[in-house]
Amino acid sequence: MREEARVIKHVFLPSRRAVWTVVSGGEYIVSLDPPSCTCPYFFFNTLRGRRGICKHLRALERAVYWGEYEIVLGSDDELEILLRGILKDLWISFYKGRAPAASGAPVA
Repeated sequence: MREEARVIKHVFLPSRRAVWTVVSGGEYIVSLDPPSCTCPYFFFNTLRGRRGICKHLRALERAVYWGEYEIVLGSDDELEILLRGILKDLWISFYKGRAPAASGAPVA
């Protein structure tokens, strides 16, 4: 059975900054303008011109078109917490079983 993607628009106040995330096989930061996603598929395939867009971008396109997404309000202070959590998960998924120091990136 196919997993249904959960699309969330995080709105931070008082700045009204918005960050879209899609939860499907993990939680990823996604943007339509410019098209981008923090998932490995987007990085290894879409950016390199090997294949089309990832399932997370497709889910965001559908959700925006149909108006079917959650809105989560938070304070501007929570924006950093959200981004740190997602980026930490991303770091772990990219470097599973590999030595992070070999990439030149800092160790978390």
